[in-house]
Amino acid sequence: MSATRAMSASGAMPVVEAMPATKPATRAIPATALKRWGALVSELEQLAKLLAADGSAYQRFLESLHGQDFGGVGESRAEPPALSGEKLLVERAELLGVARHDFWSRREPISLGGACRMLRAADGVIAVNLPRVSDWELVEAWLSLALGNLSLALGDYVGDVSDWEAISELVSKCHVADLETVGAELGMAVCGVGSFKFPVDWCSAQEVESTFRGETKRNLKRSRQLDGAKVADMSAMWAGPLCGDLLGRLGAQVIKLESVSRPDGLRQGQPVFYERLNSHKKHLSFDLRNSQGREKLRELLLESDIVISSCRFRALEQLGINPSEVVATSGGIWAAITGYGLYGASRNRVAFGDDAAAAGGLVWEAQIKDGLNQPLPCFIGDALADPTTGVYAAVSILRAWPNSSGAVLDIPMAKVASWLSGQ
Repeated sequence: MSATRAMSASGAMPVVEAMPATKPATRAIPATALKRWGALVSELEQLAKLLAADGSAYQRFLESLHGQDFGGVGESRAEPPALSGEKLLVERAELLGVARHDFWSRREPISLGGACRMLRAADGVIAVNLPRVSDWELVEAWLSLALGNLSLALGDYVGDVSDWEAISELVSKCHVADLETVGAELGMAVCGVGSFKFPVDWCSAQEVESTFRGETKRNLKRSRQLDGAKVADMSAMWAGPLCGDLLGRLGAQVIKLESVSRPDGLRQGQPVFYERLNSHKKHLSFDLRNSQGREKLRELLLESDIVISSCRFRALEQLGINPSEVVATSGGIWAAITGYGLYGASRNRVAFGDDAAAAGGLVWEAQIKDGLNQPLPCFIGDALADPTTGVYAAVSILRAWPNSSGAVLDIPMAKVASWLSGQ
């Protein structure tokens, strides 16, 4: 295995050299996404003010959104940054030494972490994310099957696929649909850029934006605070843990749940960021390889007011857990963060923040040219579907908290990215 591949699989973030700045931070996100993100953060603040345990909890919450110098409750607060909630979008990169100016000025078809790339296929552009050693081990079979040559997949060699240049050459001969389909079957994070359109059966943009204008505020006058609510955070990586952290800052008692055999990958890959998202939570581990561990997990979920998950439906099935059955018994709220949905045909597709953002069209329009002198779209920020989905999940939970009983909130990253992009 090459050094580049090993570094990507380790979880470390080799930073791609930034391009010269062309736009100020206030235009670091396309206009539609900027407007909708601002509305989302604004509603999060309104809900937090109504549901926070006390003024101190609300202050801590504001600091988590805007930084330490946002002012105290009841004081004349400093103005929030031009990009509302910017801290949540940039903090992982800043922990790794990336300056905010460089962060927003990047226009590259390579993700900030280096594991995800935009590649041109025969009939469009795909995003391919290879953050794990196991992903690289699947590349040969993926390309062989996408090319439609079963004999190659069964043993003949398609060529050198140990680097991105070789992968790009073979991808250019395949169709986007074939690359997506085969990638999904193999458990790889592959998607057509902009392939996931905002679905009308999820919730319309009009409904979302009317809520963001504050219509839910009238329904929250008699709401109880979040103080003391028991939150079982069985999510991993970024989006789910961020959601749990935000709820914890409002007074909820958040318990971080992990498998003994498969702990949160962020622990080893980016331990400082792991601490940032999880240090204020209580921690429990379960041995999910035996029935006793699975039963203990199930009991804790049934005792919880809120559950946050980030695993696919298949993983929950293997544990013998059905979110709908859990909340029907507990009367709680289950926020299921996935790549493409907890239910439906795409429920077992793998996704990470960069490729999910690309699937939803949350990218810069084609600017950089590839080896064939054709333009490629560029990534925005750092795995943008992760923090935006974390905030969206927190807003969804806080909306549901006062009046909902037995609710499963299906929150796919690709759908959040699609809504933000205005597709």
